[in-house]
This record gives sequence, C-alpha cells and structure tokens, in this order.
Amino acid sequence: MLLSKFGWRFMLEVTVKQALEGEADTKDHYLYLCRDGTTVFYVGRSTAPLERLYEHLGRGDFTNRPSPLGKLILNHMPHSLAWIMQFMTIADCESLVQQYRPEYYEWYIQQTNRYLAREAAEVAEEALIDHYQPYLNIAGNRAGLALPEKYRKPPQWGQGEEKQRWQQGG
Repeated sequence: MLLSKFGWRFMLEVTVKQALEGEADTKDHYLYLCRDGTTVFYVGRSTAPLERLYEHLGRGDFTNRPSPLGKLILNHMPHSLAWIMQFMTIADCESLVQQYRPEYYEWYIQQTNRYLAREAAEVAEEALIDHYQPYLNIAGNRAGLALPEKYRKPPQWGQGEEKQRWQQGG
C-alpha cells in the first residue's frame, strides 16, 4: 500500500487487487479514480468507495451487472489487478477545484471547513473529471475519445482462473 503525501493531506494509492482484498482504509476518502499508468479510466465519488468498486464489478448489494469500468477490469484480469486505485479526500482536491472550478472555490473551502463532504465531493469530482478526462466517464470524455487500443478488446492471454473466480462470485 502506498501513501502519497499531498501537502499536509494524504491520497491513498493501492492496486485494484489490494482494494478488493480490503487492504485500504478509505475513511474520509470520498473520491476515487482507476488508472493504468497514465491512462485514467474512471473518476467517481462515494461515501464507501471500496463497496462502490464491488458494485462496478457487478458484485454489489444493488446490482449484479458490471459497469463499463467493471467490465474493463474483469476483461483484463489478471493484469487489471495491478492497475491503480487512487482514493482522495476532499482536501486532496482543493488545488484542482481552484484550477477547474474557481467560481466554486470559496464555497468549497467553506464546505470543507464545515465538514459538508457530500456537497464538496460533487464539485471535487467535477474538477477531477475535467483534469483527468477519464475515458469511461461520459461527462468527462467530451471529445469522445476511444480507449487506447490495448484496452478495447479483452486480451487472449491469462484471464483464466482470476476472471472465472470473479464471474462465479468466488
């Protein structure tokens, strides 16, 4: 598990596998993104981001269908287990809010100081999407960019046991 210092705040980075194994304490980390190197697939927000990852995989309490992110992770197992999940606090996103949503910046700081996470997280998510322009966020992919070629089709190698385990609910 990697902790990256971001000023006096902390962003948490773990592999998808570590996140799925519960090796991350995501308390107060309401924003997340999934990436492989510099390729950012998705940015999201949740009060329970690890549970949300399971929902993306079709294994949550409310859905049994994988989201586009979940399908991408499942189709690229076991290699996708090494992809990175970044979990951010609202404070981690302050500079991006200032850069991409300056009209909300003062309000954002007030919300953070009042611990009104839900309202501030929405603005932070928009700033993250504007910054990273993830491929699988419909709102963030304004140019309609397709995933890089290597992610468009499931690889023909090594999906085997790990993918089957997830599809069978194991």
